[in-house]
Amino acid sequence: AAHLLGLGVIGDAADDMTLTHQVLFNVGYAKGYHFQKALQRNGIDGNAQGIEGESFLEASGVRTGTNYLTKYGAEPAHFEQIAQFVRDVRDGRSGVMDAVRPFRRANNLIAPRFGIPLEVARPLAEEAANVILAPYR
Repeated sequence: AAHLLGLGVIGDAADDMTLTHQVLFNVGYAKGYHFQKALQRNGIDGNAQGIEGESFLEASGVRTGTNYLTKYGAEPAHFEQIAQFVRDVRDGRSGVMDAVRPFRRANNLIAPRFGIPLEVARPLAEEAANVILAPYR
């Protein structure tokens, strides 16, 4: 959906723009960190990403993950709206956060739906920590 809105997605359309769960936008040389911050101010997660050897400080890209969204229950139609939110942030439109919050609430994209429940995860994490730390005790 994002590449159809002209968002500079790096990838091959034959592979649905990604071979992994990551989507990488090229936002222009050294603009990745600033775009990351703009997205975050509007309730959208993303991380600056260097492209082809760039450092973090000169990053041209911003990376987002579809797995994060699907963990919250996002479906294909949701990605179209999310891509529009990203475009709106890129274009400097105001009020994006005011649209993102009700969109997440209306579509129940607030809390993770998939993953290990805390009551199951905590004992597993404690057991793993005991195994890892055993040689140091």
